[in-house]
Amino acid sequence: MAPHAPTRRRVRQTPPDQQWLIFTTLEGDPAEVVVRTATDAIHGHQIFVAVETAKTWGEFRALLPQGEWTHVEDALFQAWRYRVPSGESHSSVERDDTQISDWWTRYQDDGPFSAWMIPGFPLFYPRWAQQHLTDIIPPSVLKRYATLTPSANPNQGPFWRILETRGEALATALRRRGHHVEWVDFLQGF
Repeated sequence: MAPHAPTRRRVRQTPPDQQWLIFTTLEGDPAEVVVRTATDAIHGHQIFVAVETAKTWGEFRALLPQGEWTHVEDALFQAWRYRVPSGESHSSVERDDTQISDWWTRYQDDGPFSAWMIPGFPLFYPRWAQQHLTDIIPPSVLKRYATLTPSANPNQGPFWRILETRGEALATALRRRGHHVEWVDFLQGF
């Protein structure tokens, strides 16, 4: 009788950018866990620092992660472009080059900055990690340790809540699937 080949367990390959996951605890009642890829956690931290510390648009741009200003600039332009003076409709408002130039001078390097000037802040910008957990954690795993929760704001959409009491079990499950999990408390912007 010929020997049988050993049974191979199929191991799911995790994309490299999703193998390192950062967990952090948000204080609250109850405390919750936020999960991001390492790349996304650092990106979010840079945005948070820029939003919290910049006093001018130039400082804000300089502190943002590479490529992020394009997203902010697009949002600013779209919000301005569709702002309609009282009593007029969108179709009656036309912008000329002078108006675009006037718009742009508001956001020059020495112009005063406030995060509240960014369209959608803080509900839609920056991206909220808890709404995108299925991008990095398989839904079958996520459903065991988290709850999909409707947002109080109907424009924001549902998000995943991971109670702190379930965080370590989720971390263990993800380690078994090939992820490297780190708990940190020094990154901001979660």
